[in-house]
Amino acid sequence: MKRLKEYLLGFLLLLANIIFAQTTPQQMVSSMGRGINMGNVLSAPVEGNWASAFTESYFEDVAKAGFKIVRIPIYFFGDRTLGNTSI
Repeated sequence: MKRLKEYLLGFLLLLANIIFAQTTPQQMVSSMGRGINMGNVLSAPVEGNWASAFTESYFEDVAKAGFKIVRIPIYFFGDRTLGNTSI
């Protein structure tokens, strides 16, 4: 009887692992499709310092070019650089 309980517990753990398994990074990347990285535009101390400021038309152009995924890195926690970063 003890052996049966051990097998049943092992089976349930295996089943739970299969059901609740997370997506691997490789699976997620392959399902994302074509993407673009917006770079550090919104990470600059002042928007527009490191590249042109974003406008709605920029995102429309990105969509027209066929990009489905947009990575927008943003830094919310104060100054990251010292000195003058303007061009």
